[in-house]
Amino acid sequence: MRAARVWRLCRAVEVERGSGTAISLVTVFALLCAGARLIWTDSEGYSAFWPANAVMTVALLTLRLPQAIGVLLSCFALNLALNGLCNLSPDEAVLTAILNQFVAIMTAVFLRRYCGSATNLARARRFGTFAVIAVLVSVLEAAIGVMIEVLWLGDPALPLANAVQWVMCDALGLVLATPLLMDAVRRPFDILTRIWFNPLSGLLLLVGLAWAFASFRWGNTPLFLFICPGVVLLALAGWTRLALTLIFGVALIAAALSAAGYGPAALLAPDDALWREEILQFYLVSLCLVVLPVGHGVTEWRRAVRRLQQLRARLEYAASHDALTGVMNRARFSTILTGQMGDGRRGALLLVDIDHFKKINDELGHPAGDVFLRQFCARLAAIIGRRDAVVARIGGDEFAILVPHLTRVVEVEQLCDVLLAGLRAPWGIEGEERFVTVSIGAVLASSFIDDPAAWSGGNPGKGPGKGLADDPIKGMVREADIALYAAKAGGRDTYVLSRLVCPAS
Repeated sequence: MRAARVWRLCRAVEVERGSGTAISLVTVFALLCAGARLIWTDSEGYSAFWPANAVMTVALLTLRLPQAIGVLLSCFALNLALNGLCNLSPDEAVLTAILNQFVAIMTAVFLRRYCGSATNLARARRFGTFAVIAVLVSVLEAAIGVMIEVLWLGDPALPLANAVQWVMCDALGLVLATPLLMDAVRRPFDILTRIWFNPLSGLLLLVGLAWAFASFRWGNTPLFLFICPGVVLLALAGWTRLALTLIFGVALIAAALSAAGYGPAALLAPDDALWREEILQFYLVSLCLVVLPVGHGVTEWRRAVRRLQQLRARLEYAASHDALTGVMNRARFSTILTGQMGDGRRGALLLVDIDHFKKINDELGHPAGDVFLRQFCARLAAIIGRRDAVVARIGGDEFAILVPHLTRVVEVEQLCDVLLAGLRAPWGIEGEERFVTVSIGAVLASSFIDDPAAWSGGNPGKGPGKGLADDPIKGMVREADIALYAAKAGGRDTYVLSRLVCPAS
């Protein structure tokens, strides 16, 4: 029965981070909050988006609870101080700071509940859920804020228009800033590393930001219309994080210039600050709605392709390798043997049979026999070493070794001696020391390549027999098998070379 999971606001699965991360988040909050109050806010107090709340949300999602509380308290104090510097009334300053805390906490709570333990916002489904959460929390905050402003503070602004601007301001800030900050906390130098190893991405980012500045500085030109296709191309290329970074930069530049009276939004609504900010917000929302689904769709497609490639590799491995020992199976070995020896290359084929393997299974059990077979293959591969050889399991206790580039009998004999000595060393099986020997049958591929006509007849009792002259690969396997049985009949713990290699045998 599965144990019940304990719900935590600050998840335990995140790696433990020190106070440096908390200080960095507070610093980023101070910069974003100061920028929003001093640069992106117009003379009537409206701003296109408010990204500072994302910092507190990320703190709640990535830090331990004591550190997260410290970040929230520090951000609250900074928010109050900056609100006071920007000529907000004390009531407005406190209300704004409290509502910002409310947005961050509620967003973190719902993200923790509905977006999984790691909150990977690079996934399309989770990002969509996060965007819905950001909008709903912003709607709730705007409803509370507008109600208090109208009933308590006597704000003369239209409640509905004010609420729409408020919702879009906070939702845009969360949607644009939270994924970037999450990546920055988890992989602090990832974006710099990507730019370092791919300078083109950094160049495109700088060009996009320069284009955005020109588009909104000279708002009577249609330059801003080309921002969306450019960012879409980045998303189609699979650079979703770069596209999101560029949208965030465009939002900062557009908000600052619109607040100063520049850009298309300022031209369309020169005397209505609220409508000007909402025009800019609709532009940024349209940019997100076009680019982000494309980027996440491309990311999901690439992830699916990678998974299919990994699945194909696993299936190919399972089809070509022995499940118990991990070496190649008979079918794959036959393909490699045909490919390497069939085109006239030289080499040696060795068949290795474990002597009295059945005794191990009978005395120690089949699990112990399986363990021994894995140990046997590991030692066999170690002995073969750097000979560029291929090892395969072709039977229960029978193995085949293909060693290319061997052309002389003496080289085959030396290899067989090394194998016999190495495999004769004691084995630790189920806590017992046992001595196991092997029998080897060997044949040189050059015997078949140089004189295939020698295989047309042969000795009916020993040779490959009629018809194998047309298939030298099959004849070579048959001859190695005959040599193996000769080694076993000769007392085991020895090797026998094929009669075509060593006629004296």
